Amino acid sequence: MNTTYPDKFRRRIVERWEALGVNFFLGDRGSLPQGDYTSITTEKGRTIKADLVVPTWGGRRNTAFLKSFDPTIVTAQENIRVLPTLQVPLSNGKTNVYAVGDVIDWPEQKQLAKIPSHVAVVVPNILASIEGKKAPKVYGGFMEAILLPAGPTAGVMYLPLLWGLVLGDWVSSLLKAKTLFVHKAQAMTGYA
Repeated sequence: MNTTYPDKFRRRIVERWEALGVNFFLGDRGSLPQGDYTSITTEKGRTIKADLVVPTWGGRRNTAFLKSFDPTIVTAQENIRVLPTLQVPLSNGKTNVYAVGDVIDWPEQKQLAKIPSHVAVVVPNILASIEGKKAPKVYGGFMEAILLPAGPTAGVMYLPLLWGLVLGDWVSSLLKAKTLFVHKAQAMTGYA
């Protein structure tokens, strides 16, 4: 959890999950041995025994292939450079390529919930481009809300409204924890 979200929200996450028996080892990372294992040793030398170890790493953008198309459009972080219209500024000066989703070089958290806002900018801009007009829509970002379920009846939610609202189990289970938005994601991506 990065600094996009305030300390009070991050503390609430730790409190909620610790109440469920989850242990946090902050500021440390595990190194995985080869083969089967029932424990990991962290970089700080802590050995953690477990029945199951699920190795995970943050997502990586699959944009390297675009460098052969135009090396100027991919950042060092493997994001695609975009203008506020979500047009990709090609080195030849053309702006007839668009990008949406977690690959765009935009200062926001990468979340599926932001895709409709990206599409609401790109579609009218493409249609205007087809008619020979200037792109009319500009992307202004999307609120940095997050909802982390902890089972079907628990979780923590942050809304950046007013003073920053941190909501708990009832709202989390009502909105997301029971379904994890699976049907919503399927509908958004055409798999419903």
